Amino acid sequence: ETLGGRHPGTLASINNLGFLLKDKNDLDGAEDLCCEALEGHREVFGDRHERTLISMGHYADLFREKGDANAARREMGVAPEVAREVLGVDHRGTLALEAQAARIRIALGELDTDALRTVVARMEVALGAEHPQTRKYSTIYGDLLCWCRPDR
Repeated sequence: ETLGGRHPGTLASINNLGFLLKDKNDLDGAEDLCCEALEGHREVFGDRHERTLISMGHYADLFREKGDANAARREMGVAPEVAREVLGVDHRGTLALEAQAARIRIALGELDTDALRTVVARMEVALGAEHPQTRKYSTIYGDLLCWCRPDR
């Protein structure tokens, strides 16, 4: 045990393994690892650190993918607001949290797709249209438009 269970590199690896499981559709396994990573980030960095905020967004988004938008909203908490304050409104982490929060509100039926479109437009300005994060959420926005059409 060279680095230890709460070393930032170890926590990043745990989080990455959670994403791998998520990509393999093992959402329960991913939940366990993402929860462990979030708890570690909170312990090591506190609730207002970039890594903790991003981890909160990932954990919340996992619940959305599992179909539990209420748990997703609970886990997301005030992360987007804190990120705007701590990281700034154009920081990639803030923009990702805002996009994830918009997707959660869409899943809850509280919001149309305009909020996500607005975040994607801000990503294009702050990060560039070809940035991987911009492209990811632009694709998600386009997919939502297709599924939200009345003729579907």
